[in-house]
Amino acid sequence: MLAVSYIVHSQERNFVIFSDSISSLEALRRFKIELDLVQIILSDYAHLTMNGKTVVMCWIPSHVSISGNERADAAAKAALSLTHY
Repeated sequence: MLAVSYIVHSQERNFVIFSDSISSLEALRRFKIELDLVQIILSDYAHLTMNGKTVVMCWIPSHVSISGNERADAAAKAALSLTHY
């Protein structure tokens, strides 16, 4: 949700959202609309694409010796404390 919110407010046009949550990406891919969060994200995604933005969602495995993975995890945790407008 934070990534989608960032994209909504950005002037950029092309985005890639990387996630290590395969279950979340599968829920979105399979349009599991019985889940409220999936409905919200799919609605926001549709709105973004109608406004000319391209969003690609990409799975990355976690904790498998990927260079920079620990720094990415630390940055994601730090972002949780940021004020969002």
